[in-house]
Amino acid sequence: GEGMWYGNDAIYFACTNGGKGKFGQIWKYTPSPHEGTADEEKESGRLILYAEARNKDILERADNLTVAPWGDLILCEDGGKDQNLVGVTMQGDIYKFARNAIDDSELAGATFAPDGSTLFVNMQRLNGGAGQVTAEILDAAGAVPAVNQGAPAGGAHNASHMPAQGGDDATAAFCK
Repeated sequence: GEGMWYGNDAIYFACTNGGKGKFGQIWKYTPSPHEGTADEEKESGRLILYAEARNKDILERADNLTVAPWGDLILCEDGGKDQNLVGVTMQGDIYKFARNAIDDSELAGATFAPDGSTLFVNMQRLNGGAGQVTAEILDAAGAVPAVNQGAPAGGAHNASHMPAQGGDDATAAFCK
């Protein structure tokens, strides 16, 4: 995987082709309060499997990632045909946040403006070429589906709620 981001007092990283179906995993490392000191042995950091896709329609090969200002993870897919930004709430719900409606170019490098109002994302190999373009999603928090109670309700950008627990679609483990 390529993606790693610090937020919510943890480090999240992607294993792009991890998991039984090789559709991707997201891991969460919560550092010890004594990280890097001799006292770390008394209270070590904690590594958990945070999310794993079991169905590529839910999440396919999460690659780059970022933590949104409202706490959700935003994952860039590096999959087959459709390329999406996928959100994972702190409660474990997985939802489609946005998709590349232009072509099947990989989305990468998602990051928020310092004030959190705009999400920037790169589209690689636009229209099959070597060119790249950076897109912006304005009022990014307003685009989050109502499933995330911590952010304003929205529904744009082809969003749909996909529960992470119950069924074989995805799993998530949480560290509070």
